[in-house]
Amino acid sequence: MLRLIAPAALSAVLVLAWTPAPATAVVTNALIVFDGVFVQPQATQGHEISILDFGNRYQVRDVLGKVTAMSGCSQSGDFADCPSADIERLVASGKDAPDNIVVDIQATIPATLNGQGGNDTLTGGSGEDQLFGGNDNDKLFGGPGADRLIGTTGADQVLGEDGDDTLVDEAGDDTAATPAGDVYTGGLGFDRLDLSARTRPVRVSQNGIADDGRAGEGDNVTEVEWVLGGSADDTIGGTG
Repeated sequence: MLRLIAPAALSAVLVLAWTPAPATAVVTNALIVFDGVFVQPQATQGHEISILDFGNRYQVRDVLGKVTAMSGCSQSGDFADCPSADIERLVASGKDAPDNIVVDIQATIPATLNGQGGNDTLTGGSGEDQLFGGNDNDKLFGGPGADRLIGTTGADQVLGEDGDDTLVDEAGDDTAATPAGDVYTGGLGFDRLDLSARTRPVRVSQNGIADDGRAGEGDNVTEVEWVLGGSADDTIGGTG
C-alpha cells in the first residue's frame, strides 16, 4: 500500500484508506491513489516502484509493468503523472514479497516506507523519512534529511546516509538464525543508535569489525555519535 497524503486528508486517512481518491493510477495488479497513493502488491509478487518528483507532478513507475493513469492523473507512456499540489507526505507499504520502493532524492516531502515481509530495499528522499524494514533481510537507505530507520528481524543493512539520523534496532533479543548480523551505519551528521529494546548485554565497539551486538551475533556498528543501550550491562565504545 502506497499513498500520498494532502493536508486536508490527514484526519480522514484511516477511514478513507480503501476509498479511491480523485487522482488514481494502477501499477500492474496494484492500485495507486494520489491524495493518497495506494500500492497494494499481490502477496506473492513484489514491485520495483519509483516515485519521481518533477516539481509540479509526481511520476509513478514500475519496472515490472505498466502504470495505468486513472482519475486525476495523466498517462505518459508506461508511466502515470499525478499533480503534486498540496501533497504533504508519502506513505508506502509493501507486502510479504521482495519490494524495491524508491523515493526521488529531489522529493523533500517526508516519506514513511514499510517493507513488511520479504527481502526489501527501501530508499528515502530528501525529507525527514521513516523506514521500517519488516521481517526478513532488508536494506534501508535514509538519504538526505534527519531520518528514522528501524531494523527488525533478519540480517538488515541500515544506512542513515546524510543528515542527523536515528537507527533503531527494534528486533530486541531476537534469537532467530540469520545468515549474517545486522549492519548499522550512521553516515554523515550526528547519528544515534537506539538499542533500548535489548534486554541482554550487547557490545558496540565501532571498530569496523562485525563483533557487535550479543556475543557471536556478528552485528557491525559504525559512524554513530550517540548510543542508547538496553536494560542490561552493555559495553559501548566509540571511534575517539
